[in-house]
Amino acid sequence: MTTLFLVDDDEYIINSFRRIFTLKKDKYTPHFFTDPFIALEKLDDLTPDFLFTDISMKGLNGWELVKRFRERSPRTKLIVISGDVDREAADNLADYFLEKPTPYTELIRIMEQEED
Repeated sequence: MTTLFLVDDDEYIINSFRRIFTLKKDKYTPHFFTDPFIALEKLDDLTPDFLFTDISMKGLNGWELVKRFRERSPRTKLIVISGDVDREAADNLADYFLEKPTPYTELIRIMEQEED
């Protein structure tokens, strides 16, 4: 099973992820977070294969979250999904950058590509 961390402080976005990945529970084990600090705490117990995160979040922005994940979990693939486009930062910090709105099929495509 592929383990996912999905982080966005927008409950609507998290619920969308929840609906998508509940349908694919035979292949993915998703963990949903509206608080990036809780995602970091969970990293003490579990190493995800993929982190999907927004950039604009309260408390800890997505770039800082990506940096901390890179340090603590170098094998995790880091995917930023955001309407805030900073291409240079994305290219230097994340494995993938997707602009919102992104169809869920693109998320699946990236994971399948990485698993091959």
